[in-house]
Amino acid sequence: MPPNTLRHELTKAVLEGVAFGLKDSLDILKDMRIEVKEIRVIGGGAKSRAWRQILADVFGQEILGINTNQGGALGAAILAAVGDGLYPSVEEAAQVMIQTLDPVSPSMDQSKVYAEKHKAYQYLYRCLEPFFEIKK
Repeated sequence: MPPNTLRHELTKAVLEGVAFGLKDSLDILKDMRIEVKEIRVIGGGAKSRAWRQILADVFGQEILGINTNQGGALGAAILAAVGDGLYPSVEEAAQVMIQTLDPVSPSMDQSKVYAEKHKAYQYLYRCLEPFFEIKK
């Protein structure tokens, strides 16, 4: 019997699963009363508007993409520029060196759909968690 799931459906499912895992981390921060004012994504995937839209819909919050493939290297370059005296502060260096992509706002209808899918994800995660342990 041929598979009845198409490649784009599997791809979207993987992206949604990653987004749900990130949402769990975001929810932990919120539970710790850490205010998350802005969410930025960086790297090659951040240039994908579709990926940023999934994240915005799952988080229910605007997503701002950073226009670079160099995540950690950009941060190091900013610190180096400040350390070398090119900029007086990290904030000023970041304003010049960080180029953002258009922000992506969540679709409230899609956010509601993802809220239900996230509940199913959390349930399945708990059910499968005993299998995550590596047996020696």
